[in-house]
Amino acid sequence: MEKARFEIQIDDAANCIFIRHFGVLDLPIILERGEAILMHKDYRSGLNRITDFTNAKVVMNSEDVRILTEKVSARGPGTGNFKEAFIVDSLIVVGLLRVFHSLSAENSNEYDIFSTENPDIQGKVKSWLGLDSGYKFPDFLSLK
Repeated sequence: MEKARFEIQIDDAANCIFIRHFGVLDLPIILERGEAILMHKDYRSGLNRITDFTNAKVVMNSEDVRILTEKVSARGPGTGNFKEAFIVDSLIVVGLLRVFHSLSAENSNEYDIFSTENPDIQGKVKSWLGLDSGYKFPDFLSLK
């Protein structure tokens, strides 16, 4: 099994953070990723996000999602308002994200889930985030 890791890239001009998880997807790696984003030299409040969970091995449950939601909520408005597009290829991830959404009801950020089964996933994500139709996503994302 591939070790839990992630990759992050920030494109200030696109107002977006690009994130991809590889290997094991668990609460510790998601929390580590959150801290890495906040400490990134190019991070600023209000950046939109694309988080790609394709091919990640999920080892989380609803309790982990509840803890994650509490930690995200505790950060308060310091991350600014943003949109986050989740890229998924697994119904398990969809279910966990729906739990996250329901527990984040008071959060002012917008979230949407995009399936890799959608043949126009690139166009849908670009449109939802307000990116130019010719925008090129980072190579490490599964948005090909």
